[in-house]
Amino acid sequence: MKKIIFSSVFVLFMVLHGLNMMLTVYDENRIPVEDVIVRTDERIYRSNNQGRMLISEDDANTNVVIHKIGYQDQQFSLSALPAEIYLRIKPIRITGEIINEELETGDLSHITNRIYLEMPEINYSIPDLIYNNTGLNIQGSTLTGERVVLTKPGFEGRHTLVLLDGIPLNTLGQSFDLSSIPADIISSIEILDPGSSEAGSGAMGVIINLKTRDREEFRKLKLSQSFGSFGLNSSSVNLSGYWKNQHFFASMSRSYTRNDFKYEAKEYWDNPDSLRTRKYNDKKNWDILFNTTGRFQNFILKYQFLYQDFFKKLPGPTNNPDLYKNSRLKRESIRHQFSFERYLNQWLWKSQIYYFDTYSTYDNTLIEEPWSNFDIYYLHNKQTTRQSGLKLSGENTKINPEIRLGTFYNKEYFTYEDLRDNENLLNKIRENMAVFVDLTLNKEIHDFEIKLNAGSRLEKVSDFNWFQTWNINPEIKFRNLINVTLGVSTGEGLTVPSIYDLYWQGDTQTLGNPDLTPETVQTVLGYLKLNYARNTVKFSMRSDDIENKILWIPDYNKTWKPINVGAVQVDNFEIHLQTNPFKFLAFDIIYSKIKAIDKSRTLAGEPTDYYSKELIYNPGKIMRSQLKLNLLNFEISTIYKYTGCQWTTRDQLSDDKKLSDYSLLDTNINYRADLDLINIILQIELKNITNTRYEIYEYSPAPGFNWEFSLSTDIDF
Repeated sequence: MKKIIFSSVFVLFMVLHGLNMMLTVYDENRIPVEDVIVRTDERIYRSNNQGRMLISEDDANTNVVIHKIGYQDQQFSLSALPAEIYLRIKPIRITGEIINEELETGDLSHITNRIYLEMPEINYSIPDLIYNNTGLNIQGSTLTGERVVLTKPGFEGRHTLVLLDGIPLNTLGQSFDLSSIPADIISSIEILDPGSSEAGSGAMGVIINLKTRDREEFRKLKLSQSFGSFGLNSSSVNLSGYWKNQHFFASMSRSYTRNDFKYEAKEYWDNPDSLRTRKYNDKKNWDILFNTTGRFQNFILKYQFLYQDFFKKLPGPTNNPDLYKNSRLKRESIRHQFSFERYLNQWLWKSQIYYFDTYSTYDNTLIEEPWSNFDIYYLHNKQTTRQSGLKLSGENTKINPEIRLGTFYNKEYFTYEDLRDNENLLNKIRENMAVFVDLTLNKEIHDFEIKLNAGSRLEKVSDFNWFQTWNINPEIKFRNLINVTLGVSTGEGLTVPSIYDLYWQGDTQTLGNPDLTPETVQTVLGYLKLNYARNTVKFSMRSDDIENKILWIPDYNKTWKPINVGAVQVDNFEIHLQTNPFKFLAFDIIYSKIKAIDKSRTLAGEPTDYYSKELIYNPGKIMRSQLKLNLLNFEISTIYKYTGCQWTTRDQLSDDKKLSDYSLLDTNINYRADLDLINIILQIELKNITNTRYEIYEYSPAPGFNWEFSLSTDIDF
């Protein structure tokens, strides 16, 4: 009886002085785990050698986060916090991609045949992460500040649709430079092959959805500094955290590099055994981002601001560098994006409003005579692009089939002005609107899981009629000792001509064609995936028929003009093997064989001279292999990349017009030191270790060996 009275008095005393409870943390084998960090809104706790800690708080609704390096974080409200917590080991990843379990998160997680990549904590660019973990082809150099476009082999850069939090950045027929998005602001990347109904024009090849950081579980300050080849000097500061129900993330980064690298002279040039220098290639860049997310009882409100300012010198082709001596491009852009989400009657309703403003100035007036006497080269112009729009969508995942539907409106204002005589040469407004619906049926029968995703999109773009795109993606999984996944995807997509293609009058070399029609594609994809323990192998075959492909040809007045004469047959076969034989060792290899054949005909319907020829700048083979070792506090990854031969001309009459195949070897070494609330990461990245000399385009060389060293410090508070 005395014990009961004493216990009652003790409990009453504790209630009067706040909420107190004893928490014990175990691993999956029920072994107590010490040094587990538990954070609340106001305090930090740490478990002892028996896995125990006393939690003392004033508010039952306090947010509690359990954190231990090497384990998955867990989050509860204090009132729902159990007395015993069991930690789960984090899955091993190959540079961002989970290989021992499927990750069902992200905006597009309902789509079958989706690749999900998480941005690693180490210094890693967005193009490098995607390029090293997929069978996509790269256009451009991965040096800091250089333009980089990723494509599905056999497709153009304009056929890759890039989304930022589900909002298209290049829906109107132009390619997108992925290097223009700073990696610090991105938390994850989704890649769809092929597209979905939520994406319209531009998604013929592949969709890349970049997800920005919008919810940080810890208050953290991150400082980074990098040095490297060609005068690289880069630094950044990130601040993230929360206050009550408000999460925020702020980032500021700057970089400078000269990028004046050595390259080999052609055999027929003077002094062919010498090395030349790629001059006038300076790059400067500033990025500032702020986003905040408020999570209230019935709704979520987000705001994002992104400011970018860069300056680039653009050296021309190496066969005549004086044509573009000291040419430069300056660009300033501002992006605002608002998002409102609310659950209502089992439906999640989301509205997104955005406004993008971009100013670009190109100056090539520093060239010398005789080239300065030619209007073709002596250019000084300004381009302004303003883009605004609204996306409304709703989804219900509580029913079967799941339903997703929405509407989209986008308006783009484009001007081109010649600053030499202040003449406004081009002033265009383009609008597009769309409605879409997507259904996902899930069914489990014994050891089988059946998933059927289908969608359709109806869209209207200025200057063109209404058009419809669609996709059907059935998939069946057999879960046993060996998990087997068999899937098929088919659909139709398109890309509308860009404003440049339709109306360009910016120089005397090129002329737009307002009679162009959209490019279309019919896609069939089949894949088979086998998974055993931490080992996965996937076989996929994709076939695309592209019609009305836009090609630039010489016109009767010797100017270049785009016309719809192109047709292409593209076949991609890919093998992707991932194995994780030990927890500290992982291996990944991707092999792709591509056959892209020109099926173009004349306006009269006759085969052109290029019929049955291979596409230019399309490698027949691609391979990526990556070995990753985690040992103590070290992480070492070695990446081998092979790119096959590529034609530079459509006629393909001489092997002299074929770029040689090349192999690259990169190594990334980083060391992590965890000092209580301070984490330090040292990283050195060695690229093209074998110092291979190669060209990405004819007369556009790539750098030889280059390196980058970075130091990052995370401070939790």
